[in-house]
Amino acid sequence: MKTLQAQLNSLKKRANQFENPFLESILEGFIDGLLILTPAGDLHYANGLAYDILGRFYQLPNHAGLIDQEVNRIHRAVIDSQQWHPEQYHTDPNRLKTATQSQHRDRQSPHYPTVVIESELDFEPAGRLRLRARWSPLSLEITELSMPPMIWLTIEDQQRSLQAQALLDVERYGFTARESEIWLRRKAQVPYRDIAQELFITVNTVKKHVKNIRVKVEDYRFRQEMRMAN
Repeated sequence: MKTLQAQLNSLKKRANQFENPFLESILEGFIDGLLILTPAGDLHYANGLAYDILGRFYQLPNHAGLIDQEVNRIHRAVIDSQQWHPEQYHTDPNRLKTATQSQHRDRQSPHYPTVVIESELDFEPAGRLRLRARWSPLSLEITELSMPPMIWLTIEDQQRSLQAQALLDVERYGFTARESEIWLRRKAQVPYRDIAQELFITVNTVKKHVKNIRVKVEDYRFRQEMRMAN
């Protein structure tokens, strides 16, 4: 079987990964990277963010093999999870098509298992990836009735997620430019000493800014509570 990296490169050459542009626009809007894999492990779809995240980590030495190995492992774990709840699965394509057509006539969505397999890959200082895999949560009636069940694997770049949350906090709490620089680093769990070195300030100055940040956060939460009480 081709490596995941090779499958991504091959898939990228295709103009359209889905015949349904509406469905593809939904998947492209996901906040995490998304891979859709067949039960056999072949890559059926990857959204733009998945290319961005994996492309960045694949450039680092030895990372490609570790990522591919972990993706294969949790993909296999989702397949193996069928034995835990066998009544929830329809792995035979003919049974799947018949069941889905019947539920479509009854205006009901087919039932999907909710088992989620999670894993993390720590590539510090480059970052950390959180992988989550499960059977497709989408009703097959919005795609093709004959499509076999697929496995969805989401990829979260935790460093990017923390930065996005920190930027939201900056706007919400009204941090100054310097407070914003420090908060972005604290959200990424950068030690005080390293922050001081990066920003060419003292550790005590960092601590003073962090104290001011906490005051603003507490003040915001107090005002929110008072507003809700009224």
